[in-house]
Amino acid sequence: MPYTLKYKVLNTHLAVKINGSRVPGKEVEEGVSRWSKVAQICEKEGHDHILVIMDLNGKFSLDSAFKLVESADAIGWHKQYKLAIVAATEELFLSLSFTETAMVNQGYEMKLFRKKREAKRWLLPGYPFFIKPFISQIKKRIILF
Repeated sequence: MPYTLKYKVLNTHLAVKINGSRVPGKEVEEGVSRWSKVAQICEKEGHDHILVIMDLNGKFSLDSAFKLVESADAIGWHKQYKLAIVAATEELFLSLSFTETAMVNQGYEMKLFRKKREAKRWLLPGYPFFIKPFISQIKKRIILF
């Protein structure tokens, strides 16, 4: 299958990169393969917050999207997972928007983004973590002067 899936386990979430092309006629099969691998990694690593940076080429029909959503439970995708997907292109974003709607309607927590920072803010409440302590330090110093 012409795609790569790389991941990094972080303290707060699982970071996944998916790159490649969809093969016409195999979109559902490939989608099931990709998302079942992500679900297995989540299970193994004990994470339920997932940030996916996705750059896939090729068409993805509404029918294929619906079949993939219908198979989510069977491939090990849990409703407690919180999934943020950053689409590398506007075309990919638009092709995934039906999947997002269908997943949410089935009770899954998923949201599409075009920017990684926005995705992290939604996925990880309080992101970026370093700003709050930094601001409190500034306030303390201002008060001292």
